Amino acid sequence: MADSHGYMEYDFASLKKVQVLGQKEAIDVFLNCFRLKSEYSFKGMLEFDDLEEILVEDSYLVMNNEPRRKGKQIFFTGNVVEAKKDDLLFFLSEPIQRHDLIVPLMIVPVIDGGQPSYIVATQEDPIFEWFAAKEGER
Repeated sequence: MADSHGYMEYDFASLKKVQVLGQKEAIDVFLNCFRLKSEYSFKGMLEFDDLEEILVEDSYLVMNNEPRRKGKQIFFTGNVVEAKKDDLLFFLSEPIQRHDLIVPLMIVPVIDGGQPSYIVATQEDPIFEWFAAKEGER
């Protein structure tokens, strides 16, 4: 969302990033999170204003949630970056205010070892889906 455009960028150009994952690592991380999301329980729909309370960790992996498919094979051609919570919320706020959240996203907390306890995803609407690990799977 560059100041001159105000829309959500596919490459997260205006998001203040802690790091940008390389292509191979981004593919591995995305495919793992995409698989996890399908195994987690859907907990509900959230509005942008609810995110601050739900996002309790300090850092998040933010990735384009647009896998490509060829038969049963899933491919990922997007971007994966790590960002601090406050920077992520700031990055999301402008395109949501302008009704221009055009990039589907997956937001996953950065944790040391193990699986994240939840995953947040959105499509092109500013409504966020909240998925949590089933009890005993964390």
